[in-house]
Amino acid sequence: MTRRSVRRVLGCGSLLSLLGTTARAQTSADEAWRRGDLIQAERLYSARLAADSTDQRALHRLALMRGWDGRYAESVALFDHLLRIAPDNVEATVDRARILAWRGDLRVAIAELDEVLASHPTYVAALRARVEFESWAGELGAALATNELIIAITPDDPRAHREHARLLTYSARYDAAAAIYDSLLGADPADEAALLGLGQLLLWSGRLDSANALYAGLLERNPSHLEALRGRARATAWRGDLITAEARWRHALTVVPADVGARVGLAQTLRWQGREAAALTVIQQAIALEPSNKEARTEMSWIRSAVAPRTGMSLLYENDSDGNRMFTLAVRGAWRPHPRAEVRGEAYRRGADRGGAAPLERSAGGAIVTVWGQIEPGWNAALGAGASGGSAGTDPIGTARVEVASPGRYPIGVTLGASRNAIDETAALIANRIAVNEVALAARYAPAPPWSVGGNVSRAVFHGSESNRRLAGRLVVSRRLAGPWTVGVSLRSLWFEKNLADGYFDPDFYGLAEITTRWLRRYGRWSLHADVAPGLQQAGRGTSVKGAFRAFAHAGLTILPGRELGISGTYASAGIQSVAASADYQYRALGLVGSWRF
Repeated sequence: MTRRSVRRVLGCGSLLSLLGTTARAQTSADEAWRRGDLIQAERLYSARLAADSTDQRALHRLALMRGWDGRYAESVALFDHLLRIAPDNVEATVDRARILAWRGDLRVAIAELDEVLASHPTYVAALRARVEFESWAGELGAALATNELIIAITPDDPRAHREHARLLTYSARYDAAAAIYDSLLGADPADEAALLGLGQLLLWSGRLDSANALYAGLLERNPSHLEALRGRARATAWRGDLITAEARWRHALTVVPADVGARVGLAQTLRWQGREAAALTVIQQAIALEPSNKEARTEMSWIRSAVAPRTGMSLLYENDSDGNRMFTLAVRGAWRPHPRAEVRGEAYRRGADRGGAAPLERSAGGAIVTVWGQIEPGWNAALGAGASGGSAGTDPIGTARVEVASPGRYPIGVTLGASRNAIDETAALIANRIAVNEVALAARYAPAPPWSVGGNVSRAVFHGSESNRRLAGRLVVSRRLAGPWTVGVSLRSLWFEKNLADGYFDPDFYGLAEITTRWLRRYGRWSLHADVAPGLQQAGRGTSVKGAFRAFAHAGLTILPGRELGISGTYASAGIQSVAASADYQYRALGLVGSWRF
């Protein structure tokens, strides 16, 4: 055999060996992909790509895995390389658009899908992705229209009908969504995806007991059903039973310890309990498991907003029918050296004058620093000290505050506080150097949604020309209605030991009963709030009962997350703010407020 023949034989052997190795690598990578071993699949596909930079399957799957890891720039670069090799690969084009959407470029992603649909108008994968991206962008009407195209192409595919019901649920068109779910379940009572969609509809529409029953039925058949475990925990949290909800989220995590959705739900429930530090730990674990998870990132922003340094300023102008006018500038700030500890500062400056036969003009200011702390499972304590002062040459009046509050996770909560501060809301009060020492006990009770009960009692001693004791109490019962409405009843009373002429409202008895109505609504970046409370009042024993009315309105604009501006207005005819307690008393206020979280 010649030397040339030997080289040919050896070369053929090497080629066959290489082909065999490549085939084994391809098989091993694909097998790892199919069984969900993404770490092994990524390693093997990377090796394949190093050996052959035109391996389209390796490029596509590596690009997807980079996107799942939140490595969006690397993912897009791999897709770009793939599409240079195979520009007509519409599947890769759609997946590239998906990566763009994940990193927040929704408009660009939708535009790329439109290019695909221009030449492939019935390509269902592109249409489904467009529905998803339009939904993320809040364009629910457009998403519904796109999904109708999918239904026209695949009328017998239940997935398209389930998606339509889901979009209708997001649009608060609950009856239309329920009709679709009823049709799907009538055709297939075991359609689990339709059952879960119906559960979401029941949650969103406020039918929490029905949602809880649906999830309980799924769990009877499969106690480890993760979606049902999540849904039941969410329904419990939305009912306000935060302790049971926490336990149910933790149970879901014992079933699937790495489930990001359950960790997000647990973090949200802890935040609602007022336990931001515990919530922060849980959401950090969720993001470590899945850095690109949108729900986890959103919850992290809420939690960070709660623990972030913040500052704010307000301007308040007040006047009343007693001739008082007040203008107050206040600033405040807070900083947490640790998620469970906070230092707060507040300062104000007030100018006040009184017209009429005995005009008076005074100014006052003050500041207080408060240290707040929390221990598990949500006990809060605060201690503050400061001072307030009026006219030059007078000694400041010391200000102090101490407060302890029970955890917010329980249906019954109690707050006990003691304070000393100056009463300087009017020119007369500033001139008379009125101070008050007070001990107060507040309680709340949430028997069952949508009901809530709250109240407080206090004992105070006013110091002016003489000491004057006051007892006061308040009870509020409210019920949340459908949509933005809450209605309730408020009862308030107070008793003073003496009737002095020190400039504050000090009847031997005062009672006020109100029917309260509250309206809250959000429109994009705007938040709107209105309170209306007609009622009856009696100022003094043996006096006649008179009408009373109170109204409040606030409009807030979110400039950036955690950064807001607002304007508010108040009108009241309740005599509690009047010195003379006249029957025709009126109080008006206009306020501007700004808040900034860093």
